[in-house]
Amino acid sequence: MSAPLQMAPEHTEHDIQNQLILQIDSFAGHAKRMHYTFVGIIVLILALAGVGAYLGLQAYEHQASRAEALEQKYEAAQKEFAAQLAAHDAERAENAQQTAALVVQMAARAKQAPAPVVQKALAPNATAVEIRNGLQDVLSGRGALPSLIDVEGENLVVPPATAQIWLSDEVVLNKIKADLTDTQRLLALANADKASLSSDLAQSQAQNAEAQKVIAAYKKATVVTRWKKFLTGAQKVGILRVGIGLGHTF
Repeated sequence: MSAPLQMAPEHTEHDIQNQLILQIDSFAGHAKRMHYTFVGIIVLILALAGVGAYLGLQAYEHQASRAEALEQKYEAAQKEFAAQLAAHDAERAENAQQTAALVVQMAARAKQAPAPVVQKALAPNATAVEIRNGLQDVLSGRGALPSLIDVEGENLVVPPATAQIWLSDEVVLNKIKADLTDTQRLLALANADKASLSSDLAQSQAQNAEAQKVIAAYKKATVVTRWKKFLTGAQKVGILRVGIGLGHTF
């Protein structure tokens, strides 16, 4: 019998090795391209994050500067308002002392008895001369005395009873005039206190409005700060990924 025929293999061992090497080289090239693409993407991310961080920093500095300027303005206004408030408090304290003194004075005037010469003139058995003397005492600050109190014998030009009524009215009128002057002074003090309190209230409301502006400005700066922190974190993560990618690549 003849020996069986041996068929030559289609691929030799050398061919297989060459194909394997080609496959490995192709895979390595593909992996390198992937790494470079990855690095390019990260670099782009870092560039964008850097631009964003710069813009965020600029925005933060602008907002922070604006907030600080508003705060300085607010603090200056606060000092001025504190000085004004202290001055108004001192004025109101002085007004309160004057008011108390006027009230005491009016109360004392209400209890004050007429002068002895007036008491004699108002007595039921007062003579015409005593009544005239009482009227002269009450009317002494009014210049020339009226001729109605001239004495004619035992009588005045007006009857004594009429003169006593007149004298009594004059005593009351003098107290009313004094009370009116004091009341007008009390009203002026009250109006001064009201004006200063209204001014302080308006200034306080204005200060509150300024304080709200300062708070709002710092809130804006805080928002920018959070964005800045986010961008900083993005940069750090990007740098870490680039390092890992480059390590794998090389």
